Amino acid sequence: MESLTKDDFVKILRDTKHNLLVQAIALLKTEQVNLVFEQEAITEMAQISVELNEEDNIGARRLRTVVDAILEDINFEAPDFEIKNCFLLIGKEYVREKTKQLYQNRDFKKWIL
Repeated sequence: MESLTKDDFVKILRDTKHNLLVQAIALLKTEQVNLVFEQEAITEMAQISVELNEEDNIGARRLRTVVDAILEDINFEAPDFEIKNCFLLIGKEYVREKTKQLYQNRDFKKWIL
């Protein structure tokens, strides 16, 4: 079986009916927050998933880890946003910043028994 490619991950994030991004957008709408993902951000999430899967390949499940890392602070803080019906634009730089820790954790895996 071959590993998923960046294009595969992009299709999973963008083209499947109930993908993780659609779910995240719907969840945050309950807090009156409108989440918008730039195409570059989606491509970056796919690239990060490919890179992280190189060492420990868990397939498309890697997307859950990446999306959770990106949305962790937003999900926690959204109920307290003072401005309702605001728009949050997720860009490539934000994705890179929020997923840095995933790369650092990867380096420690070899030391854990």
